Amino acid sequence: MSDATARWDKDVLWFAASLAVGTVGGFIAAWAHVPLPWMLGSMGACLVAVMAGIPLARPKRLVDPMRIVLGVMLGGTLKPELLDRLPEITISIALLVPYIAVCTFVGFVYFRKMGNFSRGEALFSATPGGIFTMTAFAEDMGVDIRRIALIQAARILLVVATLPFAIRLLTGAEGLSSVLPTEMRLIDVTALDLAVLTAAGITGWLLARALRVPGATIVGPMFVSSVLHLTGLTESVLPAELAIAAQIVLGVSIGTIFLGTSSGAIVRALLLASGFVAAMLCVTVGVALVARALTGVELYAGIIAYAPGGLTEMSLVALGMGFSVGYVATLHLLRIVFIALLVPVFLKFYKIEGE
Repeated sequence: MSDATARWDKDVLWFAASLAVGTVGGFIAAWAHVPLPWMLGSMGACLVAVMAGIPLARPKRLVDPMRIVLGVMLGGTLKPELLDRLPEITISIALLVPYIAVCTFVGFVYFRKMGNFSRGEALFSATPGGIFTMTAFAEDMGVDIRRIALIQAARILLVVATLPFAIRLLTGAEGLSSVLPTEMRLIDVTALDLAVLTAAGITGWLLARALRVPGATIVGPMFVSSVLHLTGLTESVLPAELAIAAQIVLGVSIGTIFLGTSSGAIVRALLLASGFVAAMLCVTVGVALVARALTGVELYAGIIAYAPGGLTEMSLVALGMGFSVGYVATLHLLRIVFIALLVPVFLKFYKIEGE
């Protein structure tokens, strides 16, 4: 057996182990009635395994296909009344820029004082954008990305792990116990239904990628799926097994994001990021209160929409809470777009040292 074949076999083994650990974690979380059990259970189980030194593997090749699946699922939940909410959505969007600015400033000061970060590290760690976007900007500026990647990963993990529990505690929302679009099983879905949903997902992804839309793997499929469902062209729904599988893969992907990092470094990153996340959530609640005062939008819907988590994850929380997925997804998408557009402009006028 060649070295390449042996290495491939080993990678497949740890890849399968990651999915197995995530699946067990999901079942345990579902049994314990944990909010969003399939995502949070798989995420937690894999994080514990990584910190224990078990050499799992991130399911990179499965993440995009499963995000497409979730996009199709979420698109099928959008309601026609979303169009009636355009005024409140517009006002909520207007609050995004000051929200991003305040969060970034607070985080910048926090990481400079508490983490002894360089200005570049503090800026790119504090900006609530995606991990890959922020590390790409930092690399272009010659800034060391190691601590930035850790903090950005910890931010996503902490928000996703804590917000559903906090909302459930404050509201008693039992709907968060599971996020499934239907009780329909795979055996009951026709080949035509699967073909329609598959076509919606692939078409939406290709269209969004061609237009260079951020989060194309979920935004494009969600858009096409919503159009098909809202116009009555299809009533096809995603089978429960596929929805569960997609959430497990997403959880495993987040839980294994610290692979290759020592447990000590992971703990330090989580502790440092926890203070930042707490501050950001305070800002989030403040902005959500303003949005409620100006538009009447439900407070917890606003918190989910502005929370510095991921687009996919927060959309799932919104679905579990019974809030408008379209409202939440729109704000998260535009947050990513605004940051991608504003950071390069900001960097032209502010010198960042590459230390």
